[in-house]
Amino acid sequence: MMKGSKIIIITFILLFFPSFLFAVSNQFPIYPGAKGIKEYSLKDGLIKGIFYKVKIPYPAKEVLDFYEKEMKKMGYIPFVEEDLKYADRTWQTFQDTTKRGSPYVNQLIAYWVNPQKTKRVVLGLRYCYYVKPNNSKVVLGYNDDLEVTFQIMPFEKRGRMKWEELGRLFLLRI
Repeated sequence: MMKGSKIIIITFILLFFPSFLFAVSNQFPIYPGAKGIKEYSLKDGLIKGIFYKVKIPYPAKEVLDFYEKEMKKMGYIPFVEEDLKYADRTWQTFQDTTKRGSPYVNQLIAYWVNPQKTKRVVLGLRYCYYVKPNNSKVVLGYNDDLEVTFQIMPFEKRGRMKWEELGRLFLLRI
């Protein structure tokens, strides 16, 4: 087979079956039905991640369950720093004033580490919505536009790595 033919076949697979790349590598488990999958790296490749959207109603328990199962298969265990344990795997609500229109955000963050504690995984699930000044009632249950961010990075105890900086990098992706 000619070199050009191989390139065309690989391009076809990546364009029309982007999840094939992730399924083969097992580095990034992706929830079925994901759209707009984008792979990225930060900090000169130190942090690798994906971002995608999926149509699923709040609170997307099935997405968190999917990742719990996938992380267990990959040998990762749930982990969270002591001072963050009350926010782990629970939905938090805040207003994101860094984005146009200052949307409200419901966000869930979950963490895992490999048994050797050399790698950390961070999963972010996020719903954004707007509240009109005249309408005080907003039912998040009508929103099914879930944004998912999944990152793999070196495991470092907080304080050694600039966690505030990593947090900003994480939030920029979602």
